[in-house]
Amino acid sequence: MARVLISYAWESDTFRQEIWDLAGWIQAAGQGRITVITDHLHQHRPPIKGWPAWMEDEIENSDVVLSVCTPKYHSRFSKKDVGDTSGIGVTLEGALITQWLQEGKLLNSKFFPILPEWGSIKDIPRILRPFNNGHWFPKGNEGILKLILNDNPTHALNDISASVSIGISLVNLENEVACEFLKDEGSQIMVSPIHIIIRSFLSLSEIDKINIAKSIDIFSIEYEEMTIPNRDKEIFRRVKAEKKLAAFWDALNLIKPFDNNQNPFK
Repeated sequence: MARVLISYAWESDTFRQEIWDLAGWIQAAGQGRITVITDHLHQHRPPIKGWPAWMEDEIENSDVVLSVCTPKYHSRFSKKDVGDTSGIGVTLEGALITQWLQEGKLLNSKFFPILPEWGSIKDIPRILRPFNNGHWFPKGNEGILKLILNDNPTHALNDISASVSIGISLVNLENEVACEFLKDEGSQIMVSPIHIIIRSFLSLSEIDKINIAKSIDIFSIEYEEMTIPNRDKEIFRRVKAEKKLAAFWDALNLIKPFDNNQNPFK
């Protein structure tokens, strides 16, 4: 399984949501072959080990690091924004990536720049420019998937098309379920603990999903007659209706532990 880290600068809340959607699309389209890491899981509480150690570990442990190149990312990566301490994360990542490439004598199979559709090639840090292959998102998501998987151009296009369809469907399902959970609170559709547990649940095997439903006593024999998306939506509907979100989080955490081990719904 490929482990992918997405490195980016927080341009706006909307852009941060775009990164979350990209991460979800890649993980879903990867069909179990890709795990995507972002900082969204630590939106409110930093990693226990602290940001510098977390970033160094994630860069070390990732097979691919996608650098989302924007004006803020470029200025912080290049240490031109020294007065802005809020961007220290990208500055540290830039230093780590630069050191990694220099020690490897600029031979690189790990660090790749990508651009949002409104972005500019001039926002790619100089040391990453030799590895730019013209990947833009979201329209170029399929190319980013091929980049991660190092797909041979002779692979059947049908396989990629199927992955793209699955990726879009799961991201849409995530947003649909999140809307249902958050609408009563008047919340905007931004990354929240709700989004995180929905995505984590949807990435499980069908056996694990059923086991979770049974463990919190919301399983129904009718699930066996439903399509998978409708069954998943029904499970979330029952979780909400029966106020079992905290129990659902605990059951999910036993199968697929979260980075932050504190249940946000208790």
